Amino acid sequence: MNDGVKHLSSAAVSLTVTDLQLRMNPVSKDPTDERVQLTCNTSCPLASGGHYYWMKNGQRFTYTQSSNMFVLISRNAGSFSCSRYLNLEHRSSSVCVSQSVCWDVTYTSTRVCALVILSCLTTYILNDSHTYIWYKNGRQVTDGFTKVNKLYLDSVSNEELQQYSCAVGVSGDPTVQIPSNPESSTALLITVIILSVLLILTLTGVLW
Repeated sequence: MNDGVKHLSSAAVSLTVTDLQLRMNPVSKDPTDERVQLTCNTSCPLASGGHYYWMKNGQRFTYTQSSNMFVLISRNAGSFSCSRYLNLEHRSSSVCVSQSVCWDVTYTSTRVCALVILSCLTTYILNDSHTYIWYKNGRQVTDGFTKVNKLYLDSVSNEELQQYSCAVGVSGDPTVQIPSNPESSTALLITVIILSVLLILTLTGVLW
């Protein structure tokens, strides 16, 4: 570039938003049949294998290889949720399995993850004139450099499930020779200076 600004760029990260939804359906039309089927669904493709982990009233209940689980209302009344992770991260909202009242959920057309915030951080000591720029699949997505190190993605859809990266502009710093191409600078950063630019994905308003 000809603007006298050095560029420190991050490696790209893949942004994937999962939205587990737990649904309940009766096993049969027989009113005396107390069995219900719980199904842990997601609109995102998942890798084959692994387990589904189930919680009842916020506590670990069981795990299955299938996305379905059958329970008896009279024996297993409570609020159920599911997760694809052993540590129970990114769990679904709860559904009520009860003949009385308990916590339940009604899904709308809005995706669970309505807002994603990407933060561009670096261990390199920056001066007051540093700026940031964002790329999606190697293409610039922000209007030039900005003082804000965050990128806000509203109403994330399948079109946003792409690779994002950021670059830091440092004015008047002669110690680091970084090419302006954000995609080719990662290897040079490793050999010239120990620089770690991390992208932190913050999901707000997601699962509890």
